[in-house]
Amino acid sequence: MLAKSYWPWLPAMLAGLVVVIRGRDRRLWLLVVWVAVIFALCAAARSRVLRYMLPAYPAFAILAAIGLDKFVPRRYLSAGLRVLTPLLALAVAAVAAFPRTHLEAREIRPIAKAATAATVPGERVGFYDDGQPRFDEDNQLQWYGDRFLIRLFARDQLLAALHSGRARVFVLDQKAYQAYVAPQIPHQVLAESGHLVCIRLLAGRA
Repeated sequence: MLAKSYWPWLPAMLAGLVVVIRGRDRRLWLLVVWVAVIFALCAAARSRVLRYMLPAYPAFAILAAIGLDKFVPRRYLSAGLRVLTPLLALAVAAVAAFPRTHLEAREIRPIAKAATAATVPGERVGFYDDGQPRFDEDNQLQWYGDRFLIRLFARDQLLAALHSGRARVFVLDQKAYQAYVAPQIPHQVLAESGHLVCIRLLAGRA
């Protein structure tokens, strides 16, 4: 995600990271620890949302400044600041004046809406996404769908839930749907969005 979005500062940030790691100023090691902790937290949560990385951006900015100061001559930096500062100010003003419409949780919203419409208040929805603890999707489903979930983190848990009657409505990733539901369990597809599918199990299933 950073490789796609953190431009043009990514090369400067990586250069600054190299400078800090090779340097002997232990005070700057805080930046490396800061970034590593944020990466570890996002990895533990299996997050695919870039905004969860925002706490690391101040450290990224300092590292980028260190990289620029180390590898770009001071006269070029001064000239660049004189030219780029007013241009960037105009760009910020343009972004504020002409905002783009951006819907959060675009993939989750239709799934949550379908799951809510197919259940009654208090009824739980089974949720399985490749066996991963996707708490970001979990929170979005509850926020936009107003239903609590049965979190399933293993194949055996999913199969048991599908046949136990604990839930009538499930949200699954497409791979799990094709492998465990589509060819063998009577069901109705309520919605498909991105890599997720929402289904309702039908009466008379094995």
